[in-house]
Amino acid sequence: MTNFNTEQNEVIDFHDNPNGFTSLKNVAKFFDVSNQTIKRWYKAAKFPAPVANPLDDSESAHKFFRNRDLIEFEQSLRYEEPA
Repeated sequence: MTNFNTEQNEVIDFHDNPNGFTSLKNVAKFFDVSNQTIKRWYKAAKFPAPVANPLDDSESAHKFFRNRDLIEFEQSLRYEEPA
């Protein structure tokens, strides 16, 4: 079963469900940036790209981020800190 984090009132920790997906809004909250910043980052290939909701095949389907991609991204930030 695929789990989607869509709760709007609190920051969702995607580490709790590495095989799930998280909405743009919750990803932005987690990284403490705006939705637009996340969009700019992934369009510039600086952030994991979202995927279409597999439960909704319409053209206007909301996009979600794979939690495992977000975890890998966050871990890569730790390795890029200057010595």
